Amino acid sequence: MTEPLMSNALRHALTDLAGACRVLAMEGHEDGTQGHLSLRDPDGRGIWLKRMGVPLGDIHDADDFILIDFDGNQLAGAGRRHAEWPIHTEIMKARADVNVVGHGHPHFATLFTALNEEFRPFVQEGYRVRGHHVARFDDTSVLISKPELGRALATALGDHWAVFMRNHGVTYCGDTIGGAALNAIYLERACKAFFEIKATGLPIRYPDAAELADHAGVFSSDWFVTDNWGYFTRKLERHEQANAL
Repeated sequence: MTEPLMSNALRHALTDLAGACRVLAMEGHEDGTQGHLSLRDPDGRGIWLKRMGVPLGDIHDADDFILIDFDGNQLAGAGRRHAEWPIHTEIMKARADVNVVGHGHPHFATLFTALNEEFRPFVQEGYRVRGHHVARFDDTSVLISKPELGRALATALGDHWAVFMRNHGVTYCGDTIGGAALNAIYLERACKAFFEIKATGLPIRYPDAAELADHAGVFSSDWFVTDNWGYFTRKLERHEQANAL
């Protein structure tokens, strides 16, 4: 593939996206070589998608992403295109406010997709899921490998920031890299908390709408995203330094 000119700003953004891949791996979102993140190309050429065949934990810099246009044609970068590329392109086409899209199969959130349960926040992890609502895509459990399936998924997502994909996994998004990754991390933790409290057999007490609105004001704020994404990136640095010894 012919390499297009890549600005320093774009290369830096893709390095940050690579770091988000490794944070997600550290937080239990790695599933073999599956799972992928993408970034909207700032020049409108399409999206930069994690290359296929490499686990999230081995994504290190801009060279680990390929540029595809909104029809799935590979324009630049070395490596293969993930089969579920339409997840990313169709959500980006439908949502001008989304700059980052991710898809994966984290354990507890994926188990949740097999239930007919509504996602309802009841502890801190759930409060931190942006919008406090996770949409559902129930059309199929197969790979989203065709644009028409991607469009159906984008329709199910609507104006929310995450969607359960029946018997399959989850898709999440954000306007920033940190915002999207935090959404994935806290959604998985919230689903884990759900299974843990359900196992007690005791009734769950849920916060009321006013309390949830108050939580939303805090946990969707710019300072919260900045502070908490900074926490996870520093945690990654410590993790990688310890593993290098």
